[in-house]
Amino acid sequence: MKQHPEIDEKFLAKQKRKLLAEKARLEKDLAKVAVKKARGYQPKWTAVGDDEDENAQESDLFLGTAQLEGNFESLLQNTNSALKRIEEGTYGFDITDGSAISRERLDAFPAATMTKANEDKLEKSLKRFIKGRGFHL
Repeated sequence: MKQHPEIDEKFLAKQKRKLLAEKARLEKDLAKVAVKKARGYQPKWTAVGDDEDENAQESDLFLGTAQLEGNFESLLQNTNSALKRIEEGTYGFDITDGSAISRERLDAFPAATMTKANEDKLEKSLKRFIKGRGFHL
């Protein structure tokens, strides 16, 4: 196993505490907008009423709730993944090329999976892909 040049056991313990606190917060937030199912979460439906305007409002609320649920669930998956990497001894290394993620970046975003340089490369590549398909950002 590779040793990260900037990470010691004290830092790992601090990151694990941060990630566990984030996991608890995300699960609490998810419980407000979604119901936990065997495979992930399902957005909650809020009934407002029976007339046409209220039905439209229900649809708008559901769309907003679904977006929140998706965001929270994605963040929770990233957090759980980071906790798993701590246990496996791979925390702090870029998932694309194995390079060390800076301690400063990990401290700011404990669930980081890539170096800033690799994340920027991925973002540029995705933008080129999207524009190449005729879409506009």
